[in-house]
Amino acid sequence: MMAEIVEISATYDNRDDALGAARLLVDLQLAACVHVEGPITSIYRWEGKIAEEAEWHLTAKTRTDLRHAAIEHMEKTHPYELPAILSRDIQTSPAFAAWVANETKT
Repeated sequence: MMAEIVEISATYDNRDDALGAARLLVDLQLAACVHVEGPITSIYRWEGKIAEEAEWHLTAKTRTDLRHAAIEHMEKTHPYELPAILSRDIQTSPAFAAWVANETKT
């Protein structure tokens, strides 16, 4: 049987901000673990112009019931005017889901 947890992702314009956000999510027990990858290249339209920027991608794993608290925290602390904070339900092993539950606040 597979258990559900949530992945929450966002991009940051520099490695230090992404790592700081990752550490804080784990420290506050809003996520059990967070991966930071990069740099990646993001291409998007902003204020009528096409931009191409290096960014760092953060992916946090947490319980479904902590999804809104984690996203709210990320929105309040994110340096972007309009951060793209995305979440999705994922299926994982019961053992990994139990570890995530144990490492996040109750």
